[in-house]
Amino acid sequence: MAKLVAPEIIAVAARCMISGTAHGYLFEGELVQTLNGRLLRRRRNDLGPPLATLRFEPVAGPVCGPVDLRLALDRLRDAPPLVRPDHRWARLELRVGAQSIAIDYPRPLIGDSPTDHPADRLYTVLWEWPAPR
Repeated sequence: MAKLVAPEIIAVAARCMISGTAHGYLFEGELVQTLNGRLLRRRRNDLGPPLATLRFEPVAGPVCGPVDLRLALDRLRDAPPLVRPDHRWARLELRVGAQSIAIDYPRPLIGDSPTDHPADRLYTVLWEWPAPR
């Protein structure tokens, strides 16, 4: 799996991609967790360079607390669907080893209160909003 994310990352334990659109712009981001638990991210929108050309940056103390992508996969499988009428949709794909899940979900908007739903927690870690109040 490491060859899919970046040459500077040697051993990837889990990978999460989130993509969607807002106001006609594409946004996409990627979280990876190394075998030693280190969480890294890279993200972009249409105004920036292609995602594959961006370097990963460490996620220091996520605003929503510690995140383990392996546990997030299990939680996503068991989580009820999010219900948010009139929200934009995002695609979330999470892979841990041979296990994976792909869902479309109504993503949070700026000004929304964060939830403890695993999809929202991953979105918050990647994009740093909505931040807990």
